[in-house]
Amino acid sequence: MEPETRNSGMSQGRFLSKHRIRKPQPNENEYYTVDDFNIGETVKFYDRQFHITGCDKFTKQFLEDMDKKVKTPEVQPKDPYQNWRDNEMDYYATKSKRGYHSVDNLKQFLDHDREVLRFNCYWDDRDSLYGEKRDMVLLYYLSDDTMEVHEVLPPNSGRELMGRTFLHRSKVPKPKGDYLLPTVGSKNGPLILNVIGSGRHQRTMMDSSFPGPNYHEYYRDTDLMIGRTVNVWGRRFHLYDCDPFTKEHYKSKYGLTNLHPVQAGSPKVAYRKSTGIPPYNGYGTEQDSLNNCYPSPLMLKRSDKDWKKFMSKTSVVLRFSARLETTNTNHIDRRFIISAYLEDDTVSVFEPPNRNSGFITGKFLERNKITKPNQDRFSGKTLEYYTGCDFYVGAHVKFNYHDFYIMDADEFTLHYMEEHSSEFPMADIKIIKEKIQNVASKNVDEVKKFFTKYDYKQSGKVPFELFRSLLVKVAGAELTDHEILTVARHYQLKEHAETSLDAVLAQAHDFMRKYNFDQFRKIETLCFHRDVDRKGWLHPEQVKSVCHSLKVPVPDEILNDIWSKMDNDDFGRINYYDFIKFINWRENPVQGSTPTEDLHQEQQKQRASSSVNYKSLMDDLYGQ
Repeated sequence: MEPETRNSGMSQGRFLSKHRIRKPQPNENEYYTVDDFNIGETVKFYDRQFHITGCDKFTKQFLEDMDKKVKTPEVQPKDPYQNWRDNEMDYYATKSKRGYHSVDNLKQFLDHDREVLRFNCYWDDRDSLYGEKRDMVLLYYLSDDTMEVHEVLPPNSGRELMGRTFLHRSKVPKPKGDYLLPTVGSKNGPLILNVIGSGRHQRTMMDSSFPGPNYHEYYRDTDLMIGRTVNVWGRRFHLYDCDPFTKEHYKSKYGLTNLHPVQAGSPKVAYRKSTGIPPYNGYGTEQDSLNNCYPSPLMLKRSDKDWKKFMSKTSVVLRFSARLETTNTNHIDRRFIISAYLEDDTVSVFEPPNRNSGFITGKFLERNKITKPNQDRFSGKTLEYYTGCDFYVGAHVKFNYHDFYIMDADEFTLHYMEEHSSEFPMADIKIIKEKIQNVASKNVDEVKKFFTKYDYKQSGKVPFELFRSLLVKVAGAELTDHEILTVARHYQLKEHAETSLDAVLAQAHDFMRKYNFDQFRKIETLCFHRDVDRKGWLHPEQVKSVCHSLKVPVPDEILNDIWSKMDNDDFGRINYYDFIKFINWRENPVQGSTPTEDLHQEQQKQRASSSVNYKSLMDDLYGQ
């Protein structure tokens, strides 16, 4: 390795790569080893001789451990040319060789070459006619104290990129006193006293005192600071920020640490005629028409889609049973199923078949985004659409001049809304209990008497319909039907009447259909892997771990009901092949789990035989 010398003009650094080197003749079959190296020795590498003058501490210790005597380090001879350069630089820095004033900037150039201070500034010319505020970048070169100014052109500024250099690199004089600024390109040279000789031997004598009011004071790095104004040939540039290297330069050289950015002047108020949002023309959707106008009519923009919501809510459909709100006797008995798709906030309406109704049943409303009522579509304002949180039991919705009243919801919808109560306030049990506590705080004794009156056996439970009628009587319009249903479900006793296997499978199929789950082959593979005997029998806990690993969208309560109704062996194990066959809703659908059934009648039958633990509710509300 050869140490690098700055501005030497030679390629220095790695002189010879790491490898084994042969000795010179006549020992060309041997290689250099550690025994050949010592202070004062001369080695020859490829016809070049190297004299060893010293070594580091580790090398000396290593050689002494080898019982090898290390000689005294020798004085390394200096490079005569480098000595001459050092003397010349010191001479030019302290003394002039000529009779006139001369400044040698070689040392400054060598010390600060490629070091540039960068300031962000602006030139505010808005006071003049057609003037404007123009952003600039001021560069100060420490090697020769010159400055350069570049203009930062915004998009569509109308100026050519070739004109970005606002001021070429040069020294910029400072205005001071009554002296006028010199014109651009003028030079203030020294005063000539006499001319000696003629022809090729002619030379001049200069006056080093610089008589007269010649202007020779230029901007230095001490004159540039954040918050100051620099006069560049009559134009005032306001400095408001700098880069990290500039801050480090002022910190290390002048000890300045408070170089914080300042406000870059007041923004320019551009006059632009406001066209507003054009009204909807009836073609496509309102969002399509709005995207055709922003950011500009010439740059069409595609409709943005909430992909995060789309991926997390895929296949999540909330189903509600509804009826028409009308006085027409022909439409009173019609029932509908409203499906709300959470992935894109679209809604569809389906009318189940009803024999001899006189109406064409089936698809009533195509899946689409539906606007809320009482909005002018052609006003130019952003329209509001129905979302999943707008649908709950007891809600009134209006689709294209048809008023619907939501009567009930399926088990999956109620369970999903309760699990995601932060998105559905009507299913948040904490908020509902606070409402009941605020409403019934004055009638606590009457509520207790009501429950005691109808609870003959003092069991702490009442039927669902009786519990619902009490909350309606106490809260009135403060609680919606969905909130009452949420409270009843939260305090509902689990001792229901015995249900059949088909009814439980229908609920499981409903859950898996919502999430479009069909990984039954993987369930069989994982169960077979856990079956050591290879007889098709596993403990329900092992099957449950398989379902959890594959994220089967069925609650554990329903899975336990299915396993309790299946045949077990002497060890309490179930046949996992039969279990997979039961839950396979694609190949073995259960009658009564189709989407066309009457959800309201199904939920009413289940709640008619259920009871609500009112005592737990009273303890949670009033601590009694």
